[in-house]
Amino acid sequence: DSDSDSDSEDGELERKRTKSNSNKKKSKKTPKPLVAYSRFAHEKDINSIDVAPNDKVFLTASQDHSIKLWDFVDGTHIHTYKGHKRTVWCALFSPTDQIIASCGGDGLVKIWSVKTTQCLKTLEGHSTSILKLAFVANGSQIVSAGSDGVVKVWKVKTSECLTTIDGHDSKIWALCARPHGNTVITGAADGSIVQWKDNTEEVKDNERKEEEEKLKLQQELDNLLQAQEYTKALTLAIKTNRPRTILRLIRTLNEQQKLNEIVPSLEELNMDQVAVLLKFVENWNMNSRTSYEAHLLLNLIIHTTSLQHWRALPNINVILNTISAYSDRHIRRVDLLLQKAHFIDYTFQQMRDGVSIAAKK
Repeated sequence: DSDSDSDSEDGELERKRTKSNSNKKKSKKTPKPLVAYSRFAHEKDINSIDVAPNDKVFLTASQDHSIKLWDFVDGTHIHTYKGHKRTVWCALFSPTDQIIASCGGDGLVKIWSVKTTQCLKTLEGHSTSILKLAFVANGSQIVSAGSDGVVKVWKVKTSECLTTIDGHDSKIWALCARPHGNTVITGAADGSIVQWKDNTEEVKDNERKEEEEKLKLQQELDNLLQAQEYTKALTLAIKTNRPRTILRLIRTLNEQQKLNEIVPSLEELNMDQVAVLLKFVENWNMNSRTSYEAHLLLNLIIHTTSLQHWRALPNINVILNTISAYSDRHIRRVDLLLQKAHFIDYTFQQMRDGVSIAAKK
């Protein structure tokens, strides 16, 4: 019995120790972070804080219209940047240069020198408050987001607005981007998020390819004209939509009295290509300098296109009415010139006759 009592007492003591240890663990406090310093930084609300890439200083932007630069270690105030006329919503360090970008309720993006506090540039383009900024493309561009849902991309070096995007239907309160990347994510008051990708390089590459293709085609057209292969030149110019080349071809053939050489090519054109040529005629006929060539080409088209095909052409009535209206104007101008020429000729003849009579007397 004494052994059993001893065992029960030992078990009771063990349970108490376990319970006591458990209570100690529960009562253990989580360490709180120490306050390194506290400062009265601005007179009104602080809207954003950004730490410099070197972790030595940081920025604060406030509703008191100012931006302030602080020492990261001890919180010493270093500089104040003033220039915004309304609330400063965001201020950021450039990831690569010694500049700061800020935006505010005045609808302006400002670029500041970190060291001198001088405002280097002011980017104007937004019609409402700018709420967020971000540097992209290795700091060479800035993305700004407005309270009207509009996103703009700026080139820092030239202050040029590269593009404007109507991205949201309400205020854009959030904007995040990788400084060295080409992707931006925006979030708006309507609960929507949109991811944007910078395709500047792709666009430039496509433009460069298009320009190379244009130069190649132009060289081919010049070679055909040089070789006097007018039929092939006309066909290629129509396919590549080259009205200037066709105008030059019409002038050359008319001077050489060889317009009939392109008749076979015109007879082989489909209705879409005929419609393109008629559009050229319409545009040329609006200018007195090219109206003559317009009528030459129109005459060729009339004689190489059947009545049935004319009726099938889209908007043919509108095109012909426009051509007719300008042609009437050119005819009136020519008639007026002829009248003046006749009057001058008559005056000159009368003066000459008068001189002859006087000489006889």
